[in-house]
Amino acid sequence: MGIFDDKVSSAQWSGLPQTGSFASNQSLVAFYTDRNCTGTVRTWPTAEKNFPTNFALDGIDNQISSFMVWQTSSHVQEIAPDPTFLD
Repeated sequence: MGIFDDKVSSAQWSGLPQTGSFASNQSLVAFYTDRNCTGTVRTWPTAEKNFPTNFALDGIDNQISSFMVWQTSSHVQEIAPDPTFLD
């Protein structure tokens, strides 16, 4: 996450898959406290009304180092390179 590593307090997204294999047929977006989708994880449904507006309430404020969309599995299969274009 480059310049955003350990500096994120909230998140918003659009265009993520809405249906998946999780509770109520939802997809989830997962935020991790360590690189490569490891460490403490917190998830939110991908529905655009469910943005985490304050990571402090979830005990992960300024600790996010990676994220992943869970549509059919929470298993990490491939790690994308850091988006260095954000630096």
